[in-house]
Amino acid sequence: DGALRDMDDDEVDGELFVDSADAIDDFDEMEKDDNDEDAGQFRNTAAKDEDDMPEYAHVLPLYSMLSVDEQAKVFLPPPKGHRLIVVATNIAETSLTIPGVSYVVDSGRQKCRNYHA
Repeated sequence: DGALRDMDDDEVDGELFVDSADAIDDFDEMEKDDNDEDAGQFRNTAAKDEDDMPEYAHVLPLYSMLSVDEQAKVFLPPPKGHRLIVVATNIAETSLTIPGVSYVVDSGRQKCRNYHA
């Protein structure tokens, strides 16, 4: 919520990097309800006090095991009045640029596999 509050331009979007696809799925399930017609559209509680902020966030996951069609959704503009928030694994951090993303929040965590021979 604090990161959204600092994003005071309604034309900019953001990207949040987390350490795994499981963390993305956990984030997605935290608010999403399959019976909700606005699934994936989360209310920006910071917007109620700010006239120039979008009231809703259009949250999309991005990680390698998603289908190509699901991955491509991050390149489409969000619905009118929504801010795009992409929740991605850090593998996307250096491999692509999403138009309109001006703010990046990195959790600072990563998973590393170590093999001992």
